[in-house]
Amino acid sequence: MKHSITLIVLLILITFISACESQPQAQTPAGSTTPVLPNFPECNQAELISETIPAGTSFQAGEKFDKTWVIRNAGPCNWNYQYSLVYYDGTGMGESTSRVFTENMPSETVIRPGETATVTLNLQAPFFQGRQVGYWKLRDPAGMLFMPYNVIQN
Repeated sequence: MKHSITLIVLLILITFISACESQPQAQTPAGSTTPVLPNFPECNQAELISETIPAGTSFQAGEKFDKTWVIRNAGPCNWNYQYSLVYYDGTGMGESTSRVFTENMPSETVIRPGETATVTLNLQAPFFQGRQVGYWKLRDPAGMLFMPYNVIQN
């Protein structure tokens, strides 16, 4: 039994080492003692271009409404059908909790750098009084959440 555990640990260690070796390694520039890591583009960059209902808008309790966001792909990578807008935190606003960017488009549609996605959610104001806020973020295919920065021009 002791040998099989050693073998499993050794296989895990070999797998880990070979996975690490296949990754880009830090390089030390000539004349420097400080290593420099490779520069990878950050694919998850977005700009909020416009929204149909600005933050702070008041609704009657239970009132249904549609909110549309226009979001620009500000990163260097394509967005595909696996990118979405998702409910993140705060007060829920009805049944809509996520919307895929390309929901009403062919599945092979991609949103290239510089292009925009228009996402509309069917929402409903909560039935209780007071200020209620729902927070939404973008989600990539790996499940990572990210926020667009706001470039809305009034």
